[in-house]
Amino acid sequence: MNKIRFLEIMAATVAAILLGFAAFYAFFLPDTYRADQEEGFLMANPLISATPTEDTVVVSSTGTQKQSYTLQFLGVVPIKTVTISTEESVKLIPSGEPLGVKMFAKEPVVVGMETIESTSGAICPGEEAGLQVGDRIQRVNEKTVERNEEVAALIQTSNGDPVTVTVLRGEETFETTIHPVYSESAECYQSGLWIRDSAAGIGTITFWNPQNQTFGGLGHGICDNDTGDMMTVGSGEICDVFIHSARKGTSGNPGELYGAFLQDEATGSIWQNNETGIFGDWYPTLSEEDAIDIAYQQEITCGDASILCTVEGEEPKEYAAKITAIDYNTDHATKNLVVEIIDEELLSTTGGIVQGMSGSPILQNGKLVGAVTHVFVNDPTRGYGIFIENMLESAA
Repeated sequence: MNKIRFLEIMAATVAAILLGFAAFYAFFLPDTYRADQEEGFLMANPLISATPTEDTVVVSSTGTQKQSYTLQFLGVVPIKTVTISTEESVKLIPSGEPLGVKMFAKEPVVVGMETIESTSGAICPGEEAGLQVGDRIQRVNEKTVERNEEVAALIQTSNGDPVTVTVLRGEETFETTIHPVYSESAECYQSGLWIRDSAAGIGTITFWNPQNQTFGGLGHGICDNDTGDMMTVGSGEICDVFIHSARKGTSGNPGELYGAFLQDEATGSIWQNNETGIFGDWYPTLSEEDAIDIAYQQEITCGDASILCTVEGEEPKEYAAKITAIDYNTDHATKNLVVEIIDEELLSTTGGIVQGMSGSPILQNGKLVGAVTHVFVNDPTRGYGIFIENMLESAA
């Protein structure tokens, strides 16, 4: 083989490798990004650079600037054209404090059914009326209802007369008629429906925004235990919690934090519950000087990180962790990162990530990266995390 031919083969091989990397990144990297107006677009991956494709900049009414950029591998090989939105700087105070959640759904939800033993036999009037688990009851005999006690009272006082019920199933609203029957054991008229209107539990506050005194927590939404559906917020509040113990997690058995609500008085309100967490107003005694920058997804790297959480008392502590994987798939709103706990103190106390730690802030390089959302059931040392920008996007 002559020298020229060898060089041609080498050049072709190098070109193929470069194109292979470019193709990989084209598939792996997202098509849209956010960036800080002051810092500009920061890409943690040193192999990737971004170059504006044109001078035109689109400015929205909120001051967000959007412009097309070309991502390049090694500054030479084009990967893809992306849109980068530069926004005003966002500074948040990472929390890690435990919170008690008390939330009432916008409408009572059917979570189960039972047969009623009556003089005419065993029957479930709700099922006979076509109701299903997951249905949300909006009105009974044209009266708007918000609590399960209201539904039960209207059924009990019907004296067996037909009751008209307005139901929301998914996006569809319809009416049906329930014919209550007299329960011999309960000595009252019943529908056979099990209805829930509230949820309560313990989680972790991710951040507080000193600019508007709002908070975000959990990193995932609150769903009904029986239906699995996201609860719609009618009203809700948060309160202080004292963590008194923890059940250590093991493979196949997730652990859990145990705590007590410190007082009945609420310290904040909840006005949103969605896929990426709970959000509302909170008025803690925190200093705006403790606010730090957020890290956009392209700034995050696999490697050393830490989490803030409270596994005893009320005060959060910082524990060592590692980010071991990053997923830019927009279909995975709450599973963007894989986080591994490496702190020996936390591992000895909880075994890793446990229930109640959802919402624990993830920090890296002095910035707020996101929050812990789920634990791997078969490996409690690891779990998923959400990008902080995903929480902020749905908190608006």
